[in-house]
Amino acid sequence: METTKARVLLIDYEETHRNIYASFLRYEGYSVTTAPDGIEGIGLLRRGRYDLVLCSTEMPYMSGIDVARAVKEFSADGRRKPPIILMTSRKRQVLQEEIRDNGIDMVMPKPLKLDYLLETIKTLSGA
Repeated sequence: METTKARVLLIDYEETHRNIYASFLRYEGYSVTTAPDGIEGIGLLRRGRYDLVLCSTEMPYMSGIDVARAVKEFSADGRRKPPIILMTSRKRQVLQEEIRDNGIDMVMPKPLKLDYLLETIKTLSGA
């Protein structure tokens, strides 16, 4: 019987990206929950436990930076903060200050290199 490696919350506005990345991670043995935007993603995080958050920076309503900030804030009450990987397709670099101040663990360019994504998830989640 195969066990699940880690619970991943995937937040991405682009349905195609969500489906591709979720299918790949499930095939690799990860439990994946998806959300189309930061508002729904934050709701899922408040109700559940995830080992890692994979989040797009470019989304309506809340950016990936906003999601990371919210995770950091509600983790301040004693809940474990899951590692956060931001995915970006923009040329603009996420500033080191934004990364440091908001508890972001990694920024990866889209399209993601799947082998590098797996290696990063294993390192950050321990699974």
